[in-house]
Amino acid sequence: MVRFLGVEGGRAALERSDLMIETNATTMNQTPLVVPHASRTTVAGMVDGRPVSGVATSTDYAVVGPRPTAQIATARTPIRLMLAAGQSVPVEGRTLRILQVQANSVTYRID
Repeated sequence: MVRFLGVEGGRAALERSDLMIETNATTMNQTPLVVPHASRTTVAGMVDGRPVSGVATSTDYAVVGPRPTAQIATARTPIRLMLAAGQSVPVEGRTLRILQVQANSVTYRID
């Protein structure tokens, strides 16, 4: 996050704040486990004096949900930036470019 603090000496005063998030979540411990269970039923008997038999197979599934995870968010030390019109700074793979600095505002572009 980049926050505008004001104007000092004709330059925009900006503050960049970041969070570091630590977690024990992975794709392996956050993916539900699907456990199939197949069963087979056999019946046999007599109908009108004749022997009959049959077999039925069915499958059901038990889903075991993911376990709880722990997360810790830690605020990193803010970074103060002083940029004049025409200057730029990289932020998270993009470029923050200062276009104009006025007494109480700044015009910028993100490339």
